[in-house]
Amino acid sequence: MAFHYTTEYRLGRRGTVHRTYGGLRALLAIGFDLALALVFGLIEFGLLAAWFGVVAVYRVAVWGVATAFKLAVALLGLPLRLARAVSGSGSGSGRAPAKPALALFEDF
Repeated sequence: MAFHYTTEYRLGRRGTVHRTYGGLRALLAIGFDLALALVFGLIEFGLLAAWFGVVAVYRVAVWGVATAFKLAVALLGLPLRLARAVSGSGSGSGRAPAKPALALFEDF
């Protein structure tokens, strides 16, 4: 099995350059090409991992702030709800309950 490597690239106004390697030079060119692909792939993976990390930290921070705000509102509203429950326990509207007509002794 013989190694064979062909590449083509443009150099601006100079036109297109064609390179063809065989044997040991082709093996070295293939190895160099794979090494560069690995390096740039690892760089891209690192950048994507960093980006997803930033997004994850942002979402956790937003969730934490929203949860803390909801908790603060609930805790600050608790005394008000407790005061309403205690003051409204004797009657529904806060006024004295209406007495029936027989209990007023106005008809006698």
